[in-house]
Amino acid sequence: MGTEQHGPKINKRAEFVVSSDRHRTQHSNLEDCIDKLYAAITLAAETLVVQEPTQEQIERIEEFKRVEKEKKIKAKERHGSKKAHRKGGRGDY
Repeated sequence: MGTEQHGPKINKRAEFVVSSDRHRTQHSNLEDCIDKLYAAITLAAETLVVQEPTQEQIERIEEFKRVEKEKKIKAKERHGSKKAHRKGGRGDY
């Protein structure tokens, strides 16, 4: 009975071990192990599911996008003015 309380474990050889001695028959214990394995996989998968962002997170993302867009526009303006200065200085040939 002790092993069923601890649930699935990973041994020293990095194997995922599931055991059960809850029932009297091997077949019933095998089904119990499959149920435990399914539960462990489901629990692990739940932590990997991407959750929808909160309203606060959406607002922060929009703010980052706005700031990034402003930076890009400023950089383009600087680059354009640099090119404009190059054109204006060489007209006296």
